[in-house]
Amino acid sequence: MVRIVVADEHAIYRTGLRVILQAALPGVEFLEAADLDVSTAVGFQASVAE
Repeated sequence: MVRIVVADEHAIYRTGLRVILQAALPGVEFLEAADLDVSTAVGFQASVAE
């Protein structure tokens, strides 16, 4: 499964981008993070869960 981390400090931007990408890329899992440190942790946790 493909996972994409959408990282930005503005929640409204993350949500909007995720909604657009979900429509364009069905079957992809999207994770959200507020900054680079969180996105690295989220990406690491997602890869360990596989």
